[in-house]
Amino acid sequence: MKLFLKILLPLLVIGVGALAAWHMILSRPPVKTRELEVTFPAVRAFEVQPESFQLSVKGQGTVVPRTESVLASEIAGKIIYVSPSLVSGGFFEKADLLVRLDPMDYELSAIQALSAVAQA
Repeated sequence: MKLFLKILLPLLVIGVGALAAWHMILSRPPVKTRELEVTFPAVRAFEVQPESFQLSVKGQGTVVPRTESVLASEIAGKIIYVSPSLVSGGFFEKADLLVRLDPMDYELSAIQALSAVAQA
């Protein structure tokens, strides 16, 4: 009896389930097929021509420079030349001449220093 319950009863349940599934597959109604209706979306087409126009964009925010430079002169003097690239947003390379000072003040200071050394 124990052998029947352990082995044959589960096999009997699986067999009855398989027969029920097989009966349901065979007795199902046939599938009705229908033709697929193809509908095209409504489209409006235009022939376009290239033209130029001005586009305005409005925006808000804070503009911050990528890099900032501070120029300081070792001597005092009047500026007699400013490079055209030394403007807001301008670019320049290393060793470019940005500002030229009046050499008269420097030469006068150098002569005064030499004279002070000579008097000492």
